[in-house]
Amino acid sequence: MSEEISLLNKRKAKVIAQTMSLLSKTSAPLIEVLVKYVVFKIKLSDITDFKHSAIYRAKSTYKENRDKVITLSGLYSPLYGREKSCPDQEPFSLIVNVDDDELKEGFVWYSTTAEKSFQMSDLDYFVLTDAGFAPYTQISNSGKRTRK
Repeated sequence: MSEEISLLNKRKAKVIAQTMSLLSKTSAPLIEVLVKYVVFKIKLSDITDFKHSAIYRAKSTYKENRDKVITLSGLYSPLYGREKSCPDQEPFSLIVNVDDDELKEGFVWYSTTAEKSFQMSDLDYFVLTDAGFAPYTQISNSGKRTRK
């Protein structure tokens, strides 16, 4: 690991460390090992500080906590969407897609309610007011994306 660490891997390491330190009782040394295992792909056979089962449990705890954060993000999001093809559908909350590969394919939004990803042009947008859902017009769909 003496080579320079990429910005993406630094970000992933920070996300894992913050998620684990804020939402679990996992020790800092185990979090460090988890980051090495998950982000930097260090083999378990090269890790001697902890039993493999402890690392697997920590990884499982991280995944559970990550899913909880994603779900909560949807609940806190003030932006709602509705599929253009379903005008009778109740708007659902939107967050920026957390799946890197889908995001690169143009699926910018993710709904924790619908458990589905959407392209910007797939949706009509809303905000929730005391009177109900009001159209949100600050997002433009004029720049339609085409696949190569």
